[in-house]
Amino acid sequence: MYAVLRVQKLKTAGSIGSLNSHLTRTMDVPNADKNKSHLNQRLVGSDDLNSDVQNRITEAKSKVRKDSVLALEFLLTASPEYFKGNTDQKVRDFKNAASGWLVENYGLKNVVNVRLHMDERTPHMHAIVVPIDDKGKLNAKLLLGNRDKMRSMQTSFAKAVEPLGLERGVTGSKAEHVKISEYYELLNKANEVRAVDPPIYEVKKPSITEGTFLAEQWTREQNDNIRRSAESLKLKLKDDTVKTNLERVKQFLDAKAGEAFKKAEKALRDEFKAEKEALVLGFKKEIDPLRKDNEILQTENKELTAKVSSLEKIIEVLRSWRDRFISEMQKFGLKMDFDKGKAVKMTVPEVEQYQKEQAEKRAAYIAEQQRKQEQEKNRGQSGGMRM
Repeated sequence: MYAVLRVQKLKTAGSIGSLNSHLTRTMDVPNADKNKSHLNQRLVGSDDLNSDVQNRITEAKSKVRKDSVLALEFLLTASPEYFKGNTDQKVRDFKNAASGWLVENYGLKNVVNVRLHMDERTPHMHAIVVPIDDKGKLNAKLLLGNRDKMRSMQTSFAKAVEPLGLERGVTGSKAEHVKISEYYELLNKANEVRAVDPPIYEVKKPSITEGTFLAEQWTREQNDNIRRSAESLKLKLKDDTVKTNLERVKQFLDAKAGEAFKKAEKALRDEFKAEKEALVLGFKKEIDPLRKDNEILQTENKELTAKVSSLEKIIEVLRSWRDRFISEMQKFGLKMDFDKGKAVKMTVPEVEQYQKEQAEKRAAYIAEQQRKQEQEKNRGQSGGMRM
């Protein structure tokens, strides 16, 4: 029989409030027996868990950060078979040993709420500990630490309840630790799936417009360089002839820059035109075989439709022949046994039913003939009167 210890962090007032509803049974607990709820005990604290936690934090003057762990929930119990037989005494012994271990390891003030639940299948305790260290800071990491710290905590608790005949699980085993919330989810057979679906972005090639912009930018930069050079020369050379020549040089270079821009733009247009034609040709090569396959499938579909129509007509003729054949057999008191594949005699009730149906058909036929004769007679009388 093993000692069982589970612990999980409580980071928000909402999670603490939800736990309080569970502890006080103000919410529906599917795996709890309502007829045994009076056996539950509140050993420490009040029915307002948020107040218990906040009062301790205020008393210690601890600063709460966004990532602070406000409290730790401990679930303390044992293998179900341990509580069988003399349950009351075993529960008292376990309660005392577990409570002593909590106070010894986390301090009397930090253990702000303890509950004993007797209305579920296995008796167990919930203990709420505010993780305040010797410096008055919220420090859950100090209490829980790393994997070695958690192993040490399990070993320490097992030693505290060892006199009760309980032992620790295998140290260093590969068994996975189940959180308290997962423990109750397993009990309630709950399963939540969350999936999540991620976005995909498309990378596009630069358009002709973007290419033109780059060429224009290059042209502007060259013109600016020419102007700056010309202005610098103007400061040194004041001769009108030189100024005239510089102006001519500037105009010449401007013209050359314009030609460079036009050539760059044309090159970009030719490049994109070639790529477009290549893409169209590639698509055409892929689409043409598909188009031919589609035409073949359409032809085959028409042929199949014609065959189906012909078969339907043949089936209709066969059904007519079958009905006539069955009718002729019934005249001789026979019917077709399709399971045996041969004709057999009709039973007396079947013969009587057949004769009844034939009599009804004859009567209906005679009545229809009489009706037609009566109509002909009336039409003849009406015609004689008009003359």
